[in-house]
Amino acid sequence: MPGNQASAVPQGDRQRRARPEFEGDTDQPAATRGRVEKVRRLMWALDSRVEGYTLWEEYKSVYSARWSHVVEVPGGEGTGMEAYEGEPPQPWTYKEVGDTLEKDDSVEQSGALRLRLMVLTSDKAWPYSWGACEFNRDCYVNCEVERVWQIVKGVVNKWSSGHGETDLTPDPCVLIGTPGIGKSMAAGSYLLYQLLHYDAEQLQVVFHCLGDTT
Repeated sequence: MPGNQASAVPQGDRQRRARPEFEGDTDQPAATRGRVEKVRRLMWALDSRVEGYTLWEEYKSVYSARWSHVVEVPGGEGTGMEAYEGEPPQPWTYKEVGDTLEKDDSVEQSGALRLRLMVLTSDKAWPYSWGACEFNRDCYVNCEVERVWQIVKGVVNKWSSGHGETDLTPDPCVLIGTPGIGKSMAAGSYLLYQLLHYDAEQLQVVFHCLGDTT
């Protein structure tokens, strides 16, 4: 885990990366539609196919992944779990501890529903499974995976806010862990999703590498 602190500077209303133009969507600004069309033409020019789908179709699937979440429901006879569609109304919060972040449990209210898991569903699965025998549509995000994103977001915020400073380069982030803990399946997929939704004016290109593929 990198030793970088997440920025506390609020982002406010951010301009999102161009949403894929499909199903007849024509209500986007001309500049946004033009940027999306350039990406579409680039994808077609690459003519790269995985499992019979073009990369543009895969991009749409990842970008438009659907949210759901699981909360812990306290009851008289123990604790139960309930699943809901959409993003959680009360996501996890984190606090700075030294040079990193830790989950802040002090903000949780007694008796309130506690978020236990977030799920992002991509109809055409996630990059780590493309071309493999497995085809997992769901990316499971726990509080540790979210913590990884909060740290990376702090690095990106710091770097993007310093545009114009020629000597400013983003700090590298390395996620260390034993095989099978979800570095590619969970953290890698979630980072890709969040970076694609970062302010497109500040982060214009997201380059995703997985093994010997990009």
